Amino acid sequence: MSLFSALSVAVTSVNTLNAATRVVSDNVANATNPNYNRRISQYSNLQYGGVQIADIQRAANAGLLRDLYQQISTSSADDVRDKLYQQLEQLVGTINGQTPLVDEFESLRTALKALEASPESDAAQNDVLIAADGIVSEIERLSNGIDLIEDQALNDIEEVVTNLNDALTEVDRINAQIVIARAAGRPTSNLENLRDEQVAEVAKIAQIRTFERSDGTLSIYTTSGIALVDSEPETFTWNPATRVLTSSGSSSANLITSGQLTDGQLAALTNFIRTDSAAISSSNLGVGSLEKFRNQLDELAFSLADDSTARTSGTTFVRGNADLTTSGIVTAGQTLTFTVGGALQGPGVTIGAGDSIDDVVAAINTTIPQVRARVDGNGHLQIMSDGGQFTIGGTAAAGFGLSTSQVAADSELTLSYAYKMEHAAGTVPLTTGTTLSSINGVAAGDQITFNNATLGGAVTYTIGAADTVQTLLDTINAQEGMYARLGAGNVLEITSDDGSLAINEAGVGTPLTALGFTVNGTNVSILGTPLASESNAFFVAESGTTPQDVTRTNFGLATALDNRSLSVKTSNRTEVVQALNAGARSMSGSGISTSTRDYTGLSNAVTTGLTQLGNRATRQAEESISLKSSLEQSLRDEVGVDIDEEMANLAVLQNAYAATARVIDTINQMFQALELAGR
Repeated sequence: MSLFSALSVAVTSVNTLNAATRVVSDNVANATNPNYNRRISQYSNLQYGGVQIADIQRAANAGLLRDLYQQISTSSADDVRDKLYQQLEQLVGTINGQTPLVDEFESLRTALKALEASPESDAAQNDVLIAADGIVSEIERLSNGIDLIEDQALNDIEEVVTNLNDALTEVDRINAQIVIARAAGRPTSNLENLRDEQVAEVAKIAQIRTFERSDGTLSIYTTSGIALVDSEPETFTWNPATRVLTSSGSSSANLITSGQLTDGQLAALTNFIRTDSAAISSSNLGVGSLEKFRNQLDELAFSLADDSTARTSGTTFVRGNADLTTSGIVTAGQTLTFTVGGALQGPGVTIGAGDSIDDVVAAINTTIPQVRARVDGNGHLQIMSDGGQFTIGGTAAAGFGLSTSQVAADSELTLSYAYKMEHAAGTVPLTTGTTLSSINGVAAGDQITFNNATLGGAVTYTIGAADTVQTLLDTINAQEGMYARLGAGNVLEITSDDGSLAINEAGVGTPLTALGFTVNGTNVSILGTPLASESNAFFVAESGTTPQDVTRTNFGLATALDNRSLSVKTSNRTEVVQALNAGARSMSGSGISTSTRDYTGLSNAVTTGLTQLGNRATRQAEESISLKSSLEQSLRDEVGVDIDEEMANLAVLQNAYAATARVIDTINQMFQALELAGR
C-alpha cells in the first residue's frame, strides 16, 4: 500500500470518526428529550480501503410504540372527561363536599314546617318565600353554569380540530422530506424522530393505527378506518352551530353520531356535549353528560310545578323528530285514546301524515279533557291526568312506548297540587266495591252537586240503585278539574286545583252528611280556599303557561309571591308539608333511575349521581395516565439515550481517533523523511 493510499484510509477514518462522534454528541444532548430515539452509526468498508458511515439508524420498537399511541389516546380522552366532570362537580358544589341544591330543598322543608306551626307569623311566611327563591336561583345558576361549560367545550373542540389539521399537515410535510433524503442517500433518523412527535400529537386527539410504507413514509388511519394521512393529509371541519364534524377522508355526514371517533380528546369533547337520542340513552361514561344533567334539572323543576294527579311516560325518544311518521315511530292514521275516571275523554287524537311530536302534544292538550301531555326531560311523551287514574288506548300507544294498562294516581299528592287544592273529606271508611245505597243514610235517588272554576256551573249526580263507590269516583273524576279518591283511612276525598270548589247536598237526601262530610245546611265545608290576600299558585312556569311547559329555564315562583304582592297560602300548610316529605317522587332516564324519594331525596339523587360519575372519571384518568407513563418509560428504556452507554461509545471513538491520529502522524513523518531524502 502506498503512503497516499494509507493516508486516504486514515482520512476516511477521521471523517467517519467525526461523524460518529457527532451522532454520540446528539444522543447525549437529547438524553432528556422524551421524543428522541437514540441514533446508531452503521459502518461499511470502502472498496479501495477505509471506512464510512453507511447509515445512521435510530433505535425503535414498533410494537411498543403502537401500544403507546393507543394508550396516549385513551389517557388523553380520560383526562378530558375527568376535567369536564370536575367542572360539573365544582358547579354543583360536590367537589368541595357541599350540596347547595340539596341544601336549598332542605331550607324549604324547614321553612314550611315552621309555617305549619306558626301560620300567622309574617317571618315564617317570608322564610318560605326566601327558601323557594333559593331553589329557583340555584336551578337557574346550575343551568347557566352548564351553558358556560358547554361554550368552553365548543371552543376546545375548535382548537383541537385546528391542532389535528396542523399535525396531519406536518406529518405529511416530514413524509415528503424523508422521501427526498432517502433518495439522496442521507440519514432520516432525525426526521423520523420529529415525525413521531407529531404522530403522538395526533394520537392525543384521535385513536390511530400507523403503517410504514416502503419509501419510508407513514400512513395514519383512525381505528375506525378514517384516513388521516395517506397520499395526502385529510382535513377535518367542525361546525359549532350544527355540532357536525366532517372529514375530507370520510363520507360520513357526522363523524360524532356515526360513532367513528373511538377515543382521544376530540371524541371525549364531542361526546360530552352530544344531545341525540343515542347519547341520552347511552350508559358510557362521558356520553351526552351535559344534556343528561340538563334533563335531570328539567325534571326536577317540573316535579315542583307539576299539579297533575297521575302521570306516565313512554319509552320512545321523540324529541326533535320533525315527522313522526317518516321516522317510523308511528304511522299516519294511528290513534291515541284516553279514559279517565271510567269515562272516555274526548274524541281521541289521530296522527296525521307529517305530524311532529309538538303537533301530538298540542292536540292532546286542546282536545282531551282531564288529560295533559308534554315531552319530558328524557325526550319521551308524558301523559298526565287531572282526574286520577287513567287508561291509554289506541294504535299509536305502542309506537310511543306508552303502557296501555291503567295508570294509578300517585299515592301522595304533588307539592303544587297540595298547595293549590281545595278539598273536602268524609269520615266514613269505604271500599270501591261498596254499593252506595247500602251505606246508612244513603238511598238510591239521592243527589250531590259539585262545581269548580273549570266547570263553570253545577253538575248534579243522582245515585243509582246499583251504583258503587267506584261509580261515584268515576263520575267526579270525569269532570274537568275534579279529583276524587279514597284517601287515608279509606274515606272519600274530593279535591280541585281550579278554585271556587263547591260541593252541596242537592235537596234530595243527605248522602254527603251520611258519608261524614262537614255540611253547613246544604253546603260542604271546603278547605284550602285562598284568602283574597293569598296566592293560589306556588312554583310555576315564568312564561305564565301551563305546568307541563316548565323547564329549568322558565321555572320560577308565582309572580304574586315573587314580587310579594300576595302572601303564602296557609290553609293547606299541613298538606304541603306532607307532600314535600312524601316518598313518592321518581326520576328515570338520562343516566338516572331513582324512585320512592321525597323532593330532597330527588335533588340528592341528581347530585350523588354526578359525584359517582365524577369519581369514576377520576379513577379511569389516574389509571390510564399511570399506564401511559409506564409504557413511555418502557419505550424510553429501550430506545432512549443511556448516558453510560454513550460515554463508553465516546471512549471507543476517542481511542480510535487517537490511533488514527498516530497513523497520520507516522505517515506525515515518512513524507517528511522522503522529502529530506530527495533534497
